[in-house]
Amino acid sequence: MIFTKIFTISLILYFLPLFICEGQTNSQMDSTAIANTQFDISTYKPGWNWLSFPRMERYQDNVFESIPLLKRINTWPPENMYMEYFHPINGFTNITYEDDEWDISGGLTEIKSSEGYKLYYYKNQDDFSLRLEGAKLDYNTGIDLVAGENWVGYFLDKKAKIEDCLPADIWDQLTQIKTQFWSMTKEPWGPDYWLLKGKIAPIEYGDLVVLKTNAPYENFQWQLVGEDAGDKVIPKPSYFTYEEQADYLPFYVETDSTSNIEEIAVLADGEVKGAAVRELNDTLVEVKAYLEGVSEGAVIEFETWDGYKSQQTKKGGYVVINHKRLSREKRNIYTGEKATHYRVSLKSAEVYELPSDISMVTNQPNPFKQNTTFSFRLNRGGNISLEIYDMGGNLVRNLIDGN
Repeated sequence: MIFTKIFTISLILYFLPLFICEGQTNSQMDSTAIANTQFDISTYKPGWNWLSFPRMERYQDNVFESIPLLKRINTWPPENMYMEYFHPINGFTNITYEDDEWDISGGLTEIKSSEGYKLYYYKNQDDFSLRLEGAKLDYNTGIDLVAGENWVGYFLDKKAKIEDCLPADIWDQLTQIKTQFWSMTKEPWGPDYWLLKGKIAPIEYGDLVVLKTNAPYENFQWQLVGEDAGDKVIPKPSYFTYEEQADYLPFYVETDSTSNIEEIAVLADGEVKGAAVRELNDTLVEVKAYLEGVSEGAVIEFETWDGYKSQQTKKGGYVVINHKRLSREKRNIYTGEKATHYRVSLKSAEVYELPSDISMVTNQPNPFKQNTTFSFRLNRGGNISLEIYDMGGNLVRNLIDGN
């Protein structure tokens, strides 16, 4: 009996410090909270929010239930709510709340502090808040990244520049970094050629950061280096309007340094799908294009605003920088090309070439059992021959032979 009592007390003393830590907030603290209750309150706008949950009632980085956490949203209930998570091996999971009912058939019943999520919340109000209770995730928590797209939660207290909080040796394996408001993409022009590096906002406690890698990276840890990055707001366009969606395709648009362009928009099927502000003397601007629901084969167009009038770029009236061929090509961009990003030039004087093809032949699915679809895109009409050969070099079938 004596041994049992002493052992029980020891367990309580050991676990208690895990849940007694300094309370932090991302926005405004609830003044009516009971003393010593550890919590965060974060405020968001209705619509899409890329976020994570650094503080929860769990031990270390174990999971916590989705529904009890989401029900702490104020104001509750929403008219519509949807949250998703993506794993490069297991794919998407999601949870939905609509018509006063939960739908957990998408499999997102548990969440982790080291992971990031995309939450869509709609209610006819200006903003909403989310209260997180429990213990913060330890700064030294390691995350095993896999090759592909990793949705990672940022759980450090201070705002940080992305170059300060990533380990130095991970940069060789990264191909793209995305947040809700900006992205960085590596191109194969040199050992450290990142589009828009240095023109981005700091990441903050409770953000989702998407890290795309070309190889696994074990025990990834956020770094505490440098001063607090402070605030940097990415300006929003005022002339162009568009609907934000769960994800976007980055367009990095080059302009003349002397240009009077103030805003740049990406259009598909004649509708604005994303826009960005061009600040004075900028020569490279990221435009986030929200193309979900646009049918494949739609031509991408651009429109600019100079403060007085808008001007639409004609189809094929822009130059596309082909990072695989290391060339500048005057052609149309079509939705469905499976690109991770585009770099486009709207400069007045460009030296370019006219490629005969836009994409090489691909097939999906590959490998396949019964059926597969071959696809390619041409920049202009011409005679085409598409043939299949076996491993011995023998012709199996001629699929296309003609204009």
